Amino acid sequence: MKPLLQINDVNFNLPSGQVILHQINAQIMPGEFVILVGSNGSGKSSLIKLINQQYRLREGDINLNGENIQKFSRKKLSEQMITLTQFVKDSLFIDLSVFENAKLITPFKSINKLKEYLHAFNPNLAEAVKKPVAELSGGEQQQLAFALYMTKQPKLLLLDEHTSALDPVAAEKIMQMTHDYVRRHHITCLMTTHNMNFAERFSDRLIAMKNGRLIQSTKSNQEFLKESYS
Repeated sequence: MKPLLQINDVNFNLPSGQVILHQINAQIMPGEFVILVGSNGSGKSSLIKLINQQYRLREGDINLNGENIQKFSRKKLSEQMITLTQFVKDSLFIDLSVFENAKLITPFKSINKLKEYLHAFNPNLAEAVKKPVAELSGGEQQQLAFALYMTKQPKLLLLDEHTSALDPVAAEKIMQMTHDYVRRHHITCLMTTHNMNFAERFSDRLIAMKNGRLIQSTKSNQEFLKESYS
């Protein structure tokens, strides 16, 4: 089986010359749920932004399904890769209603079809389709963003600290929903988090970043996580 995501010899420096990422080599197989951990400033979010082309890649290459992502059009990239972050404004128009957001993102053009779809994620969302997104709780906003963007059936889902702005109860609910959906639909996922409990419980495989370098280990998850933050 070939990797879905292949990262080869990737380096990333700031204009000042500061090294953010150094010689990153990694691969993610189809259907894997890989969690990337590391302290603030370790380079996790920078790697995500290179993968989704928010940052321009200048050294090395990143391939999705064997194709160099730098050759993808913006439309092709958005069809195959979805990124969700802790900032709901990156994904949704919070001043628009749930239904207005759905019309922009999803194939659902009728309120009834949208209600039926959202009910499976959270019955409260199905009852709030005419409300502005801003009136939903933080957890409901994240559930909505996840639900709407999963209609695109991405090959690769990138989650950059998508639960970190939520209270512990909401974060647990979103993480469990994310994991269950990804598993059920065999979606390949790369997620960053500081939550060591989530990293240990939900990953197929852990990768750590430290000082801009990747660390992979055969140690137990607990030992590996402690080492990554030391």
